[in-house]
Amino acid sequence: MAIIGLGTVQLGLPYGNQAQSELMPLETAYSILDDAIDRGISFFDTAIAYGESESRLGLFGLTKKRPDALISTKIPVASEEVFANERRFFEFVSNHCRDSLKRLGMSQHRLLQFHQCDEKFLRSRSVVATFQRLIETGTVGEIGVSVYSLEQARMAISTGWVKWLQVPVNLADVRFLDPVFLAEARRGGVRLIVRSAVLQGVLTDGAPLPPVKKSAELGELRRRCQAVLGRSGVGLSLEEAGFRMLFGNYGQVLEVVLIGVDSPNTLRLNIEIINRSRQPLPENLLAELAATRQYALESSLINPALWNI
Repeated sequence: MAIIGLGTVQLGLPYGNQAQSELMPLETAYSILDDAIDRGISFFDTAIAYGESESRLGLFGLTKKRPDALISTKIPVASEEVFANERRFFEFVSNHCRDSLKRLGMSQHRLLQFHQCDEKFLRSRSVVATFQRLIETGTVGEIGVSVYSLEQARMAISTGWVKWLQVPVNLADVRFLDPVFLAEARRGGVRLIVRSAVLQGVLTDGAPLPPVKKSAELGELRRRCQAVLGRSGVGLSLEEAGFRMLFGNYGQVLEVVLIGVDSPNTLRLNIEIINRSRQPLPENLLAELAATRQYALESSLINPALWNI
């Protein structure tokens, strides 16, 4: 059954619909982490690229306050010149791992993920050799990759060394819920972490839209999803519908669903919604969202990296 994980990018830098705001006060970040622990969250997602996130998790003392927590971080992208050379790539990853472990206050990366998923990287012999060394020395327990397309995900599964995949899934993007793909992941022993569950607030009623060039299109996407829910008569908010899909319809095949929050109150509200969202959405309602998903795909809205293009 899928569990709730806390995405901590907002703790380390202004992000999403808060991208033009100031960095979250340290006291707020600590309050969120305290509440997350109190509410039973044991999976925390961070990255070296998330500003102050790793440092704040370490200063908070997360590993001491929640010794069983699985804290997953991500290594930045390496150039081909680096990852094609085993010595250089091993040094690149080892140096990042050492510094990251120090910031987080950990002795091992139980799960180390990579913000890199192109074919050359996934197929590189030096990359495979580096990962084997990291696992053999005990620096890393398991390896994961954050992907953006089914093609990348399938390549990652085929390597045999990728054990976790971080994938975007929400009401407007169900590519990774394809039954054939889910069966492939299961056969490969790969566990799935869901990100973008509410698409940086776009699929949340009343939340500010991200300050990007495609803000109008994102607003239209929200309106279309709301219209489908309105016609269905289910009486659910966008976030309730999204969490019911993830936890109710697909909770048995997903490992972790990440939620990112900007305050303790938002964390509380999200968890309350999720706790009452274990009932699945009607299949016909999911099918009725197909036209909206096509709009999101054609308008390049499912990948936030394209929102300013």
